[in-house]
Amino acid sequence: MKIILCVAMCGFVLIPRSVWAQCTKDTDCKGDRICVNGACAAPAPAPGPAPGPAPGLAPGPVGGAAPYPNPPPPAHLPVRRPRRPGLFALELGLGAGGCTGDCRDAGYEPMVAQRISTLFRLGRYFELGLQINTMMLKAEFADTTFALMIAPEARVIVPVHSQLEIWGALAGGYLNHHTKGPNGTVYAHGFGLGFGTGVQFYVIRRIAIGVSFWLYAPFFHEQCVDTIAVEGCYDVDIDNPATDWGLYWMVGPHATFYFGR
Repeated sequence: MKIILCVAMCGFVLIPRSVWAQCTKDTDCKGDRICVNGACAAPAPAPGPAPGPAPGLAPGPVGGAAPYPNPPPPAHLPVRRPRRPGLFALELGLGAGGCTGDCRDAGYEPMVAQRISTLFRLGRYFELGLQINTMMLKAEFADTTFALMIAPEARVIVPVHSQLEIWGALAGGYLNHHTKGPNGTVYAHGFGLGFGTGVQFYVIRRIAIGVSFWLYAPFFHEQCVDTIAVEGCYDVDIDNPATDWGLYWMVGPHATFYFGR
């Protein structure tokens, strides 16, 4: 009897484990369960995404360093004002020139006018310099007629855009009206007061082109005559309405060239 019991126990031990297992593969299990060590079990949950940085923080550098705050959005940068084009300027103007009042009534008709200005720039808004303006006039009774203005000049500049300027100017100095005809020469000279305005556009940093307009008021104090019949000079009464000579004017394009730093 003991022999039979021992044989039975040995046979029970030697039976393969697969006979007692609940499953041998995933298909032996119901639903989405899988076979784990001979038993059906629910599958392990899939791993979630890696946690991101906290709000308002950017990922830190490689190597596990602490995160740092997100950089602020770029601020709206102010428009940079252009540098002044240069310390010195040479301005060349060419256009039409004439006169009004008694000068026009005397028969002087408009012709060509040319102007040269040398300017020194004082900062962004002011210029000082010297101008020479020559206006050629036409008269049937004269061979050559011109008005010459040599005067210091001061300008105020108003920037409209980085490449566009408007300016106003005052000039005061020597003014001469010279007429040469078949019988001799007559000229009047004295003080002249000028007012000008213009607009100019910078083609490049040191070159600008524009248009300008000038008016000149003569205050002649002396008139000289050198003819066959008469020779000499006499004073002119500028307060006498009969000596109202009118105004000289010039309008036309100009080009300005800047030099220096």
